[in-house]
Amino acid sequence: MALSIADQLLREKGVRLQYTNAVSTVGMCLMEYEVRAEDRGVRLKKADVQIRKIAADIARGVQTKSFCSSRLLARGHEKLFDMVFKNTYKKFVLEDSCVGCGKCVKVCPAGNIALAGKKPAWGVHCMSCHACVHWCPKNAVTLGKSKGWLTYHHPEISFTKLVGMKDK
Repeated sequence: MALSIADQLLREKGVRLQYTNAVSTVGMCLMEYEVRAEDRGVRLKKADVQIRKIAADIARGVQTKSFCSSRLLARGHEKLFDMVFKNTYKKFVLEDSCVGCGKCVKVCPAGNIALAGKKPAWGVHCMSCHACVHWCPKNAVTLGKSKGWLTYHHPEISFTKLVGMKDK
């Protein structure tokens, strides 16, 4: 859906995609799917190979067939996403193991988390990225029934690097 949405947004600005491709990697959406820890390395290696191929294609000026996006499909996905993730901010659970370190505040791309008495409090503008869950060093943040699910962040992205990228 990301390609369809990007294509539609670009078309609205008079731009057309000349190259499209997809890379299967490890997702972070807790409510969508979970990739087993032992499968992550294999998936990341395959993604690296695919990314190198895409970069080589683009460097050579390769163009793919025009991408056919469907506004109806994109809207359907958006409605489904809204249904599934509506009021996500109400579904976060904070375990007693929270030490109030504030990492969740720093990784939230929406600036939707604040520390209140050394404990995170979620605002209403959650983007459902689940970064707060995945980056909690104590696994103290869960979402709904996600307790015990695997958390993930790319092994080459450190907390410092992530926060630095966010500030740019």
